[in-house]
Amino acid sequence: MNEHVRDLFGKANSGTDSLVGVSDSLVGRWSALRNLFKVLWPKKTAAHLALVVDTTVRQAERIVGDEQGIGAAALVRLLRSEHGGEVLDVLMAGANPTWWRATFKERQIAAARRERKDAERRLKALEEDA
Repeated sequence: MNEHVRDLFGKANSGTDSLVGVSDSLVGRWSALRNLFKVLWPKKTAAHLALVVDTTVRQAERIVGDEQGIGAAALVRLLRSEHGGEVLDVLMAGANPTWWRATFKERQIAAARRERKDAERRLKALEEDA
């Protein structure tokens, strides 16, 4: 156990309001996530978000407008949506745990294979038209 972890455990039962384990490293993630929403749905962003996370448009407007954070249920729905991979990439940017490195590499390989198949399909269509 390193010194930082020992310090956190020491403060955990101290009865103080110390910022045990709290940091602002996720602040940029929420901003990046909101930017992703605007890229995914450039028009009617809040309406699309509301459909995906099963909330009201007004609630989605608050999320997109940075008036309110994104709750766990909404985040789970986002991760389980068609855009879950992109959401996960945003949330994990800068993180480096072993499981993520392996997962990220596998996803890169899968994406490269899809791109290769698409390129082969386009090439075949061009050759047939020649």
